[in-house]
Amino acid sequence: MKKYFVLLLFIALLLITGCTIENPIVPKETKTLACTKDISTQGVSMIQTANMKFIGDKVDSLDTDIIVTLPDKYKTKIDTFYKSFKNEYEEKYGNKEHVKLEVNKQGDDKIIVTITFDTKNMTAEEKKATGFVGSEEYEASKAGLEKSGYVCK
Repeated sequence: MKKYFVLLLFIALLLITGCTIENPIVPKETKTLACTKDISTQGVSMIQTANMKFIGDKVDSLDTDIIVTLPDKYKTKIDTFYKSFKNEYEEKYGNKEHVKLEVNKQGDDKIIVTITFDTKNMTAEEKKATGFVGSEEYEASKAGLEKSGYVCK
């Protein structure tokens, strides 16, 4: 009689609390969000893209590129622009453990800044220090980017 009571109690407990073991065989859904914003200034074309990868409904990674295209009148000053962008972004992100930064010249009129955030491994402090704060969910991220002037697809 005690056996049945314990078994019945165990089954009742499972029914009440449920079973929360995730199935390791079924992968979480992966989504991407690609957004673009024109941040041009003073005749210098600057297009910023943000590409976010989500696993489940959490940001897994964020890659952002800024493509700067100089008009003809500034082509001779590409080295000055390059150094300026490199210094600015290295100061902001260069010493962050989970941020990879690249600043490259392409020809005599383009500078490409690429910043990759390994958000899944960043601590809350690192996220705050790099400006990656706010919601990390797909819909909230999309809405926030669009509110900031990005066009998302």
